[in-house]
Amino acid sequence: MQIKSPINLSKSIDIVESIASEQIITLYDELGLNVRPLFQNISEVFVCQCKESKLKFYAPAQIAGDAAFYEVLEKNYEQYYANWKWEHEQLLAYLPKGGKVLEIGCAHGSFLEKIQTLGVSEAIGLELNPHAVASAQAKGLQVFNQLVDAHLQTHANYYDLICSFQVVEHIAELKDFFADSIACLKTGGLYAISVPNNNCYLFSNDPDHTLNLPPHHINLWDEQSLCNIAPLFGLKVLAVHKEPANPLNYGNYYEVFLRNTLKLKGQTLDMVYQLTRPFVKLAMRVYPPKYGACITVIYQKQ
Repeated sequence: MQIKSPINLSKSIDIVESIASEQIITLYDELGLNVRPLFQNISEVFVCQCKESKLKFYAPAQIAGDAAFYEVLEKNYEQYYANWKWEHEQLLAYLPKGGKVLEIGCAHGSFLEKIQTLGVSEAIGLELNPHAVASAQAKGLQVFNQLVDAHLQTHANYYDLICSFQVVEHIAELKDFFADSIACLKTGGLYAISVPNNNCYLFSNDPDHTLNLPPHHINLWDEQSLCNIAPLFGLKVLAVHKEPANPLNYGNYYEVFLRNTLKLKGQTLDMVYQLTRPFVKLAMRVYPPKYGACITVIYQKQ
């Protein structure tokens, strides 16, 4: 198997580790998701790193989740498409007054609906989930079931701001995606992407975090890789926003610490967790983890 970096198609990569496909399949089974059909003839998955951008990614690329996978995921997790997120709030300060905004992967359109009341002249969304598209259109939003390369044919150099929230970590063909997205942007326009922060405690200390594995996530972003891609696509980094740790997740942080740092298992893990969790959560409010699960980067097209 010949592995190339998804961000620049370079063969200059390092293989960091390998994961047995059966291990991933079992983890998803525990969530009620059957991903076995996506791993046909694939016995192991490689965690690789692009030497130029430092982006980590999973290979082979064909293990990316398909439309059927995301349809089941949405049904199993009612809050999979949250109406309002921390990263939405961060972008409000960058909205172009009287400008045009494109959101790629807009789900049911909650962000577009909000910004239409905040002075933008046009708010358009692209979404591949037919159910989400219908939901957004029913609210009167301009949302289309369209890939960005097709959208580019009629919207080159058109937008003042383009954004994607929790999208690019799912995309295997990153080079084309970024090139086509940025081609839709005016020179001097802003490009904003939000992704899971793989330097946060919850992800960096929990390699078995199921939804951070394929077929759900294909790329593993952090601040370094997000900044390193800027010159590859004619961008300049304007700002980096890191989500603070959410107190609602403190129990998850502690469970990860017991399981993966102290190596506790089974009944011992359960007993220690239940007895000490209230005290640890109080302590974490005084000494909180450094970062939460999301990072948002604002770029400017040069």
